[in-house]
Amino acid sequence: MNNRVYIAGKVTGDPDYKAKFEKAEEKVRDFALFDRHGVRAAMAGWFNFEPVSPAAFIPAGTRWHTAMLRCLLRLAFCSHIYMLKDWKESRGARKEHRWAKFLRKHIIYEK
Repeated sequence: MNNRVYIAGKVTGDPDYKAKFEKAEEKVRDFALFDRHGVRAAMAGWFNFEPVSPAAFIPAGTRWHTAMLRCLLRLAFCSHIYMLKDWKESRGARKEHRWAKFLRKHIIYEK
């Protein structure tokens, strides 16, 4: 299993989306998995999470449908999806959530 984590959240209509996604990338890099005894597995270097952020690979001005196709394709090659707090406000993030469920990805929700 790869450890790529796709980040999903509101982009359209959010002027600060790039900064929000950059912060989420930092969080993803800090993710650690804990075993059932609470031992942090990532400390041993077993897991390195690689963030996959649409803010980083979709150029500004890309048409929505084109951007969504690229996003859904990238998501297909990730093992996890990280849903930002505002994901329900975004048509695209809701579509990514449905796609992730269909593909049986591990879904992580921002608190």
